[in-house]
Amino acid sequence: MDEALRQRATVRRADHVAVVRVRGDQAYDLLDAVSPRPLFVRDGQVLHTVFLSDAGHVLADVYIAVDDLDYLLLVEGLTAPQLVEWLEPHAADLDVELVDHTDSHGIVSVDGPYAWELVARLVSPDVLGVPYLCFFDAPGWGLCFRGGKTGEYGYDFLVERSRMDELAARLRELSADMDPGEPDLDALDRCALENGFYSVRLPEMRSLGPMELQLQWRIDPRRKAPGMDAVRAARADGVPRISWIVGDTLAEPGPVTGDADGRLLFTMWSTTLGRAIGLALLERDRAHPGLTLDAGGLTFTTCSAPLLTNRSLFIDTQRHSWASRDTDTFPPIAG
Repeated sequence: MDEALRQRATVRRADHVAVVRVRGDQAYDLLDAVSPRPLFVRDGQVLHTVFLSDAGHVLADVYIAVDDLDYLLLVEGLTAPQLVEWLEPHAADLDVELVDHTDSHGIVSVDGPYAWELVARLVSPDVLGVPYLCFFDAPGWGLCFRGGKTGEYGYDFLVERSRMDELAARLRELSADMDPGEPDLDALDRCALENGFYSVRLPEMRSLGPMELQLQWRIDPRRKAPGMDAVRAARADGVPRISWIVGDTLAEPGPVTGDADGRLLFTMWSTTLGRAIGLALLERDRAHPGLTLDAGGLTFTTCSAPLLTNRSLFIDTQRHSWASRDTDTFPPIAG
């Protein structure tokens, strides 16, 4: 499935994404209070942030979308009931309603360098002008969010749950010439890691905070949101941070030595690169590319993400197409 996501298009039900709607006169006040990133987002736009535990660890990977006067939360890491339960204490004295969409709506995702063309076939060529982290109405289906966490084009359709399979089938029908894949969560996590995206599903990453995970862009250290006191303390202490690593063999988690001391969090095999990739937590002043690490006798090299040259970076939706792919020239994905 990695090859389909890197070179074609994929279609899947994203049942791992929780959807909660926040409505009411004080919906903004609630979300601005719990978001570690300022809620500067307009109608039709999406803010990418995280929710934090009191210990300053990442609880959930969060999209906050402004839908007229309501806010839609698309969340990974918590189920919708868990998210509602987490929000309720902060909403106790506010005029807000928390709507769990578990039974009513779900997400169907389209990813890959030609995902944009598949979505245009379903909706309209007008979708080519939709900016990243915005959403639009897909007539007859619902809302469609342009996002993606693998380095390739990505679109998430919010559709009535009773019609999710119908939409997925229609997308596969429209993309029959592309031989669309259906990636599992392991493939999505692997492709995210190759491009430097955070995945809340990897247990080794859930016990870390934004400073260690290099997610400072998703927070503002001045905020008073849940978990931010712990984040500020970690920042002052100079906590270690993650570095991407590549090697020739998979290795078990454990201590690393060599050009830097630290801990190997995990490795996984990249079928695209034909190499082992992973993350190591290294002392902060040494966590940079080009280091040689020893992990139980196995050698790894630190590097910067992305670890490959994803095709979507070079596709021009006004010039390229699935039909012209054999004559279009792109850099090698893995070089």
